[in-house]
Amino acid sequence: MDDSHIELFVHIVWTTADRLPTITDDIKPLVYSTVAHEITKRGVCVLAIGGIEDHVHVLVRAYSSVDLPDLLMRAKGVAGRVANASLNGPKIRWQRGYGAFSISRWDVPHVTRYITNQRKHHAEKTTKRILELG
Repeated sequence: MDDSHIELFVHIVWTTADRLPTITDDIKPLVYSTVAHEITKRGVCVLAIGGIEDHVHVLVRAYSSVDLPDLLMRAKGVAGRVANASLNGPKIRWQRGYGAFSISRWDVPHVTRYITNQRKHHAEKTTKRILELG
């Protein structure tokens, strides 16, 4: 085989420290755009990003050699610093870990819809345990 083609789709979820609702509507666009920028600049494609006040979901298409712990440490760290620099109220702090789940390419549309409709799923209590953290 002369060429290799690898597609890895990963659904990543992390929460704020103590699940405090610090990702408010006014800061959410800044948090999401910063996370997406930090992930993208490392060559990983962000397919969807969403969440609610106490957690973030990101769906990415990655290459096989991506260092996921480093990628997330940097994305979370920069997003927290950027958001906190513009906040007057409670600061965003992240939990130490995260969840990362591989998905099939055929599940990408379903997971994308789930991520982009987080507020609705949580309001209507239609979240799917397998796609959420604990």
